[in-house]
Amino acid sequence: MGTAAKNGHKKAMYYYGLMLDKGQGITEDPGEAAVWYRRAAESDMPEAVTALAVLFCEGRGTKQDFEEALKLLRKAEKKNYGPAELRLGMMHEMGWATEKNYEKALKWYRRAAEKGIADAQYRIGYIFEEALSGAEDFKEAVARYKEAAEQGHAAAQYRLGRMYEKGRGVEKSADEAKKWYTKAAEGGNPDAKAKLDAATEKPPDAPKQPESKPADEK
Repeated sequence: MGTAAKNGHKKAMYYYGLMLDKGQGITEDPGEAAVWYRRAAESDMPEAVTALAVLFCEGRGTKQDFEEALKLLRKAEKKNYGPAELRLGMMHEMGWATEKNYEKALKWYRRAAEKGIADAQYRIGYIFEEALSGAEDFKEAVARYKEAAEQGHAAAQYRLGRMYEKGRGVEKSADEAKKWYTKAAEGGNPDAKAKLDAATEKPPDAPKQPESKPADEK
């Protein structure tokens, strides 16, 4: 992969950057990853442009720069690239290099969600459950959590379990709550694991009551 990247193959440049970024089969080096993402991004490859934007957002391998990240994401979304749309939603939700605006965040999350991106589906559910864009909508939150949960999104599975536990937007069901908490815990969600642990803890033994004697023995 490194040889092809060094020979100018744009897709290889991106994948080599990804290997460096994630430490996949090679020593993790986000700074060097940024170099290769930038080279691949010169051809307007949306994957590379978005990956470079993420490094700018996180300040990994480069100085944190939300404005540069926003500029790159706007470039990538013109290619109808779902991960760029997801990240644009996050920029608006968090107010990074732009005014915090949940309606604009939802617009981008919806576009990404239509492409099956679980993180976007989860973020929509969270915004509606917490009423961040105005009125709460538990039914919409449940629908979106379920979309993400069925793709194995652990945080969505946990939130869906809570919705069943509390009867929010869905009929209350301890069995369904436990099912989704279990899936979330298996996916590494600590809140779900804590829920299950608390449910399985035995209550302290009740103090023994003195035996009452039959009336004829009193």
